[in-house]
Amino acid sequence: MNERVVAISIGDAVDREMLGFPEREVKRVLFALCTALIREGFQIAYAGDLRPGGYTYEMFNFLSGTYAGQGILPFLYVVPGSVSDNLKFEEVVELVRRTRSVSNILLVRNGQAFSITIADEKLLIGPKGPKRIAVNSDLEWQAFRQRHPYSTIADALTDARKTIASLASGCVAMGGKMGWPNHPQDQFQGQMPGVVEEALLYLKANKPFVPFGAFGGAARDIAIALGFLAPTEKTPRGQEHPGYLSAIKQVKGHRHPSALDPLLKSAATQETAEELAQLALEVMKSF
Repeated sequence: MNERVVAISIGDAVDREMLGFPEREVKRVLFALCTALIREGFQIAYAGDLRPGGYTYEMFNFLSGTYAGQGILPFLYVVPGSVSDNLKFEEVVELVRRTRSVSNILLVRNGQAFSITIADEKLLIGPKGPKRIAVNSDLEWQAFRQRHPYSTIADALTDARKTIASLASGCVAMGGKMGWPNHPQDQFQGQMPGVVEEALLYLKANKPFVPFGAFGGAARDIAIALGFLAPTEKTPRGQEHPGYLSAIKQVKGHRHPSALDPLLKSAATQETAEELAQLALEVMKSF
């Protein structure tokens, strides 16, 4: 596995249109960022699912043709327990087959991370050796999951985020849920949104967290909390989720090394995908 890993948390935001950006800008930023990091030799870590039509699904498909057959695995795909619990054996085999040319894959369940690959239609879980598990059927797949349960979906997602944060040298974020009332698609699970939880994991570990604030979402509020944007740059809103307000408050007080301030302030305000990618790259190269 590549020693230089950068996590990405790139998603949409309910206030993006209020700030004047079409959805295609999210994809432009995602592709530009991934391309710049991979060319520099970084492996990109991502936790979640690969929904057809989703941003990460399109990114994998977009880049798979470029790197397939080159011996380069530009992605580290971390599968949370909440995702793997919704997959049948055949679906896991297909997922691994579809992504193995561009990605290392880790299953994270109940605080443990398991590498996974396939051979002769079998799932091979764990590193080579006597402890590796061969899974041949849906019943065996269910049995493996039951041996490594989790309490809640929120716990499963936190496990995955902690796993990535332990491996990555930093994280780049865009968008993110805020729990706005009357916006069903903006609701988050657990005590705080994933992007804010990720920010706290990296900041507490003294690792760089780069919020692209121009496009809204939790990343914009994180940029404000860190002093990269003025408080007046917060998008207008009514009632806010108390858990969200509490989480953002926890971000305040954390600081990166002052030498990074110019880069991080630029990343918080920049709107051009290629410029954002280069700013994030410069931050990660400095660590």
